[in-house]
Amino acid sequence: MLASPTAMAASRFSMDGLIDLVIWLAIAAVVFYLAKWLIAQMELEAPFDKIVKIVVALIVFICVLNALFSGLGSPFIPLR
Repeated sequence: MLASPTAMAASRFSMDGLIDLVIWLAIAAVVFYLAKWLIAQMELEAPFDKIVKIVVALIVFICVLNALFSGLGSPFIPLR
């Protein structure tokens, strides 16, 4: 049984979305790792260190949510 062109296009779209999602997650992971490394190199005092880590974690979390919602069709924050 041959697949219809519509089914093939839908399959291709979901694969492209999955690839975009994986790329966004990889970029978010690298940015988060580099930010944590930079914070450790700056040797901030205890309260400021935790505040900066929480802010960076929230920013990365929002980026990951945006990537997940973009894959579903409605981005949290439209980037384009």
